[in-house]
Amino acid sequence: MSGGGGGSGGFVPSKPIGKGQKKGGGDPCAISITLPLSAVDPKSASQLSVGEKLEVVLVEEKTADVVVAKDSKRGNTIVGSVAYSNVQELIDCLKEGNEYNATVRECSKTSVKVRISRA
Repeated sequence: MSGGGGGSGGFVPSKPIGKGQKKGGGDPCAISITLPLSAVDPKSASQLSVGEKLEVVLVEEKTADVVVAKDSKRGNTIVGSVAYSNVQELIDCLKEGNEYNATVRECSKTSVKVRISRA
């Protein structure tokens, strides 16, 4: 029998995963996406109206960076988090100083659907 390579067994990138490229090139930070927020706070969601703008910000945790939508009109409460397949691209763009808003498209006490775009 022969042994394996003896590494740690997982892929560890030497730097953050890249921003990728939009089809046709262009600005990778020209992000515009509609999605439901994750981990929605029911109290915050119940106070929202369609058309309101939320601030999209990066919260740097000890183990991971998290993108959240905050309601700056109501004490900067976190309404929910942003999660989708290319969220690393959004994280990179926020770290570079780009600012984004999330416009409320649909909302109820338990769900909020937003359109995220550069401010």
